[in-house]
Amino acid sequence: MRKINYRYLERIIKGGANHRRLQILFLLEKSPGLSVEAVSYNLNVTFVTIASHLQKLHQSGLVSKDYVGRTVVHHVTKRGKDIMTLCRML
Repeated sequence: MRKINYRYLERIIKGGANHRRLQILFLLEKSPGLSVEAVSYNLNVTFVTIASHLQKLHQSGLVSKDYVGRTVVHHVTKRGKDIMTLCRML
C-alpha cells in the first residue's frame, strides 16, 4: 500500500481553496490559453491579484504555463480538472 503524503495533498487542496482561484480554473476550462491580462479582463480583477493567484495555481499543479513568444498562457491541468470535478460533486 502506498503511503499518503499529507503535505503534498495539502498543497494541492490549498491551491484551489479560494473562490477567486476556483473562478480562474472554471474560466480557463471554458477558454484555455488565456494570459494574465485576459484572465484579469474577463473576471474584472486587477492584474496583480490574478498574477498572484495564477502563480499559486501553478505551484500547486492545477494550472500549467506555456510561453507563446513573450506571452505566458495558462491551461488547466489534469489535477486541476480533478479538483473541478470534486467541486462539482459538492
